[in-house]
Amino acid sequence: ADAGVSTVTFGSHISASKITTSSTSAFSSGLNVTGGSVGIGTDNPGSLVHALGSYGTVRVENDNTAQYAASGIELKGPAGDERSTKIVHGNSNTGGTETYFQIEQLNSSGSYVKTLSTYSYQYDYWAFNTGGTERLRIDSSGRLLVGTNSDVSQGSSNTSIQIRGASDNLTGEIWLARNE
Repeated sequence: ADAGVSTVTFGSHISASKITTSSTSAFSSGLNVTGGSVGIGTDNPGSLVHALGSYGTVRVENDNTAQYAASGIELKGPAGDERSTKIVHGNSNTGGTETYFQIEQLNSSGSYVKTLSTYSYQYDYWAFNTGGTERLRIDSSGRLLVGTNSDVSQGSSNTSIQIRGASDNLTGEIWLARNE
């Protein structure tokens, strides 16, 4: 049967409360609706939404250049898990010159809870957070910074791993061993 659409102009908005088919509905662009799944570039979608192409890319884009404009994909956990994770690409200033890639935790209503990890395109570092605080960073020179987000080596350029404790009287041990 027919989905009730004979021509779709891509680049325009399509709004429908429900599209039903009694069999596979294939549009000339390679969009296929089969048994509740949507295939883009495939006649046999293997998941709820399945995109197939030479690069297999799904693009989510925000054309707003205002400060904090972002695009993202939200991943919901299994039934009963109230949390979700959002993968975001955005900017932290007007004009989009300070862009970032971020993984965020959301609550059951979809509101931001905390940042789990951030990559800064401008400053070229990865930061990893626990408890809402940055705990580990790999900076643009490849140094591993633990407990600090800046160089604590007091000018030494030979340092590749830096660890800073929460207080000045922190003691501990670091063991380095060679695999033999």
